[in-house]
Amino acid sequence: MDNKVSIVIKLVRSNKKIVLGAHPSSGINSTGVLERVRKFVPFRNWLEKLDDELVEQKGSDGLSLSEVLVQSVDEFASNKIGFRGGSVSILFIIRKTGSETGLTSHQDDAYVVLTSQPRIPVPDFHMLELPAGMLDGSGNFCGKAAEEIHEELGLKIDPSKLIDLTELAIGKHDSQPNQIFGKKLGFYPSSGGSDEFVRLLAYEETMDHKDILSLENKLGGLIEHGEKIVLRLVKIKDLWKSTVDMKATSSLYLWDIYQSKKKN
Repeated sequence: MDNKVSIVIKLVRSNKKIVLGAHPSSGINSTGVLERVRKFVPFRNWLEKLDDELVEQKGSDGLSLSEVLVQSVDEFASNKIGFRGGSVSILFIIRKTGSETGLTSHQDDAYVVLTSQPRIPVPDFHMLELPAGMLDGSGNFCGKAAEEIHEELGLKIDPSKLIDLTELAIGKHDSQPNQIFGKKLGFYPSSGGSDEFVRLLAYEETMDHKDILSLENKLGGLIEHGEKIVLRLVKIKDLWKSTVDMKATSSLYLWDIYQSKKKN
């Protein structure tokens, strides 16, 4: 018999029912705690966005979410601090064989490869982002980036040809503290609530035009790990308006600085 504490939430637009349950290890033994979670404004906002995504998705291959398990609830006056660790993202630029290089993004006719995948915390079932992944603690940023490119895009790259855009801005991660940033590992997207830092890298590749176009809608990711990734191509000059991924817009800005510095 299942004695798990839970409540049922009915979504308004999709009429779907979501079970909000207590994880066995959570220590939650009453529905009162779950009711406070349900009434918590950020969670309500998340449910509304999830409801919209469920209504708007099309076809029989859509996602289904039936249960949310609460692992812990910390009810403090201040925000909880979460620990996530480091990650790496790659601005993967592909241009036609023989085309001009060394251009800033608004002059360039190259493509950028984005991944489209479900991001439940947002929630967005087709979130467009740069290829990215969590670091393993080894400090080998370029090696991890090459691994992510292979897993998500199915392409093998030379890690030594990766361009560390973060180093361009704040210096090497193993260097002495600099005057402005001290000794930082990367950029911090949400330092008020998480320790996560991001290393922004870039990579340039040349291909025949037909091979570039063959990447559009290609399936990527590790299926056995539950990843559902579809590749998308956008012109680098349009990247700034093609995604809400902050890694992409930040990388684009640093890429243009990198290209300008090469000319000087």
